[in-house]
Amino acid sequence: IAYLHKGPNHYLAKPISADDMVWSYAGVRSLYDDANASVSAMTRDYVLELQNSDGGKPPLLSVFGGKLTTYRTLAEHAMAKLVPFFPTATCAGWTDQSALPGGEEVVTVASIRQRYPFVPDAVAARWCRQYGSRIHTLLEGVDDAKGMGAEIAPGVFACELVYVRQHEWVQKGSDFLWRRTKLGLRLDDVQSKSVSDWFDKQN
Repeated sequence: IAYLHKGPNHYLAKPISADDMVWSYAGVRSLYDDANASVSAMTRDYVLELQNSDGGKPPLLSVFGGKLTTYRTLAEHAMAKLVPFFPTATCAGWTDQSALPGGEEVVTVASIRQRYPFVPDAVAARWCRQYGSRIHTLLEGVDDAKGMGAEIAPGVFACELVYVRQHEWVQKGSDFLWRRTKLGLRLDDVQSKSVSDWFDKQN
């Protein structure tokens, strides 16, 4: 934290400190133990380890390391290891033509507002970034603002929470607010609690 404050404080007339922080989080970078004495010198590549490949038991593929930016290559290499056990499977170069969920078609705020004029502009903009073409699934059967359900928090309607619960396995408000949307940065405590309460009532 001190390190991250040091850079901007060099340019600010009024320095910032830990007291100015709104939220913080830490990620864990999993590294494969390649017996290197220095952590900084350890490989950043992923390692695939296949067990039970001699027949009799289903194969077990363990993935060590890896990172978000190499997930497509990792997926192809993982499938290449498993193809011998699944004769109908294919693995050669399949990810470069595969759209991520919601990326099957381009959606814009204008196209969403044209098809669903009752969706507020700010909500349409967030949904375009968040869900892409899956907005159509989110709004399936919704014909007007009333059909979106209650506005649980500013810009957060019940239809969205129903969608993420049913299609994206979100079970808690904290997951929706912080991991999926980062809306926790903009909503106050009362508004965030309303979202969490909604999920609690569903479970």
